[in-house]
Amino acid sequence: MDPKIMITLRAHAIVASSNFARDEGRQKLDIGSTVDLFAEPKDLLTVLGNIVTGSIRTNGAPLGAPWNPLNLQNTSL
Repeated sequence: MDPKIMITLRAHAIVASSNFARDEGRQKLDIGSTVDLFAEPKDLLTVLGNIVTGSIRTNGAPLGAPWNPLNLQNTSL
């Protein structure tokens, strides 16, 4: 079974900036990713300055360069 995702966004272009997403029921809900973003085409995407309790995924994969170090993930808040 796939892990659950708190927020999924599908769009032509995505600017994900300065979001704060906290999963208070993470243990009970078995949420694997906090945010999963799908842009088409895949390069029309920016992810900057987000703070989340789980992970951020883009187009089904872990957040990569150059965005990964510009966000705070897997944080206990």
